[in-house]
Amino acid sequence: MGAWYYAEVGRVMGPLAESEVHGAITDGLLAPETPVWTEGMTGWAPLGAVTEFFQLFSPEQRRAAREHMPDDLPPIPEIERGGAPKPPPLAQQPPYVQVNVGQPYSPSPLAPYVGAKSKVVAGVLGILLGAFGIHRFYLGYNGVGTVMLLLTICTCGYGGIITGPWGLIEGIMCLTGSMRDANGMPLSD
Repeated sequence: MGAWYYAEVGRVMGPLAESEVHGAITDGLLAPETPVWTEGMTGWAPLGAVTEFFQLFSPEQRRAAREHMPDDLPPIPEIERGGAPKPPPLAQQPPYVQVNVGQPYSPSPLAPYVGAKSKVVAGVLGILLGAFGIHRFYLGYNGVGTVMLLLTICTCGYGGIITGPWGLIEGIMCLTGSMRDANGMPLSD
């Protein structure tokens, strides 16, 4: 099949290639109950019930997806020749909103996360102050940060034998982008 569309907050999002839908499912951005549509389908269907993707979900998820299909779905997108969707009338287009840093806000879960934590800040905190778990506090992992801090302080610094290399390794992981913040969002540059 060609382009896939999904419904989000009463709006049609897409088009996405099938490989992009697979990636969004793997990343947890699209759920089994997300309504999807592509040319040839008669109407919206839950992602977990579509034959191209149902193998990516457990039987329980597929069953629950059919039961939790939203009622207030937008109309099916009208496709022009060449497979491109017709743009919605200006009255239906979402407002353009500016957020900090001057980057446009996009409500799509597939768009880059604007307010992500910095790789460099998290990495430097992990390398320099990793024994105290400061980088974990910065990323929002307060429980792990508290454990690292208490382990170092309550042992009069001897716990730093464990937490120091731990923080150093995680600092390097932050710099390489292989760690995420507590919300599961990737770290920004």
